[in-house]
Amino acid sequence: MPFARSPFQARITRNEKKPRKPCARHLRAVAKRATDRQIEQAKDTALNPIRRQVADREEEAREEAMSKEVLAYIHVEYSLPWGTPQEEKQAARKEAEEAVSTLPASTPKWQLERARDTVIDRYKAKQRLIDKGLAEVQPYAEKLRNKYDGYDDETAWDIAQRVKPEVEKALREKLKGAEGEQQVIDRVRHLVKQLEGWD
Repeated sequence: MPFARSPFQARITRNEKKPRKPCARHLRAVAKRATDRQIEQAKDTALNPIRRQVADREEEAREEAMSKEVLAYIHVEYSLPWGTPQEEKQAARKEAEEAVSTLPASTPKWQLERARDTVIDRYKAKQRLIDKGLAEVQPYAEKLRNKYDGYDDETAWDIAQRVKPEVEKALREKLKGAEGEQQVIDRVRHLVKQLEGWD
């Protein structure tokens, strides 16, 4: 009696094909003395372990594809504010990938997206704080210029241009993205004062 080709047969692996010959011998032996219903039951009994293996493998592939899909939508270049350096964009992407890949394979898509977005949101907040801090440099430089002698030939803009790179570097190294605005402003003022030698 010929056996119908299983619909999942094309997708099974070499290891999953190994039990086919013993199954076929068993079914041929049963076929000589069994009804069609008994043959179907015997076939299902023989093939169910292979079907489970294939289903498990396909489920793993679906879950892996879902993780890749979630990560594919990390458009860091567009997600982070203008002015975020390329190195930080790459760091944000790497951290988001790690956050998603460390979750169990069975994690729902919305939780994968939340893990990704939490990282991106923190980097967004950090860049906003850096921008806020850098905006404070020139006004504070003006205060220093009015308070201390020695700035006759320099404007507040000149002072700001001189100290901004060091201030930005310090903020990028120290800020995490969870600080308050006033905390960042106080830190910037302290840095400017320190860089100008008034602290």
